[in-house]
Amino acid sequence: MTGLLAKTFSPGTAGKDAAGAFDFDYRGDRFNASATYLDIAERFNAEMGFIRRTDVRNTNVRAGWTPWPGWPGFRNLDFSTGVDYFENHDGIRESRTENVGFGFTRRDNSRFRISAEREFDLLTSSFRLGPTEISGGATHGIPGT
Repeated sequence: MTGLLAKTFSPGTAGKDAAGAFDFDYRGDRFNASATYLDIAERFNAEMGFIRRTDVRNTNVRAGWTPWPGWPGFRNLDFSTGVDYFENHDGIRESRTENVGFGFTRRDNSRFRISAEREFDLLTSSFRLGPTEISGGATHGIPGT
C-alpha cells in the first residue's frame, strides 16, 4: 500500500491546489489485484514533476487469476480484467478504458495472450486529424458507453 499527499505553494494557486493518491497492490501465486485512486486539483502545479492532467479524479482497478493447471508443456494460465476511469471535479466522465484478457505461459517461457479493450473519450475542443475535422463536445468510442 502506498499513499501520497502534495500541495502547491506557488503564488496565485491558493485553493484547489492539492493532489493525493492511494495505491494497493497484491501479487500472489494464483491471484493478483491492484487499485489506485488519484485526485489532482484544478490548480495543482507540479513544478518539479510531470502530470498528464489536472482537475481530475482517476480510479484504476485490476484483477487477475493465474492458475497452474499441471498440463504437459504449460506453466500457467492468465485471466485478467481492469478498468481505468477518469472524471473531473464536476463529476463529468472524461475517459474510461475497460479490458479483459486471457493468456498462457509455456514451460519454455514462451507466451500467448489475447485481449479485448473498450474505450471512451470526451473531446472538449475541435481539432484536425489530416483532412478531417474532429468536432469537440462529442463523445467518441463505442456507441452507448
